Amino acid sequence: MDKRLDIQKAYDNIANQYYNKIQENDNNFNYKILEKFKNQISENTLILDAGCGGVPLKIDNITTVGFDISLNQLKTYNGDIREMPLIQGDMVKLPFKDNSFNGVAAFYSYIHIPIKFHTQVLQEFHRVLTPESPLILVDGSDEWINSNSSWLDTGEEMHWSMAGKEKTIENLKINNYNIQDVEPVHDTLGEGTKVFILAETI
Repeated sequence: MDKRLDIQKAYDNIANQYYNKIQENDNNFNYKILEKFKNQISENTLILDAGCGGVPLKIDNITTVGFDISLNQLKTYNGDIREMPLIQGDMVKLPFKDNSFNGVAAFYSYIHIPIKFHTQVLQEFHRVLTPESPLILVDGSDEWINSNSSWLDTGEEMHWSMAGKEKTIENLKINNYNIQDVEPVHDTLGEGTKVFILAETI
């Protein structure tokens, strides 16, 4: 079975437990690199939070489209969906027109995509972004492909596919992104050490 389907099933099954864990750990990212991303987004524009779960990124005067492979994760969102559109789908094939967004965020979602699809996902992000728009994503500091048979003690198996900082940066450059910044991430829930990478479409 495609590991993306395994991941979808696992997140569907643990949606409420995962949402509660996020709240317990106050996973509202407090990083300088995230502020740089936010400062590049013009008011009254549209961004995509790819793999948002139940906590899509909120930025004042910006509309975020929350996007996730797990419908049950999206259902845990407790805000007003009239202000925060939520769409289920797969990052490997985004259901959006070219140049639809002025920014894309992929926090702890890109690291679940099997490495063989990483290039396709970066190309999809580039396709839906307007020129000179920012992308912020999380990947592993080092290459790490593994799974946990009972992630967060839920009994659900979870998979990660991290290409590592250097390979991801190189892949971004090859696919027409300029690298702007890199910052280590302290992840209280996931596996392995990680980094934020901020890039801009060429």
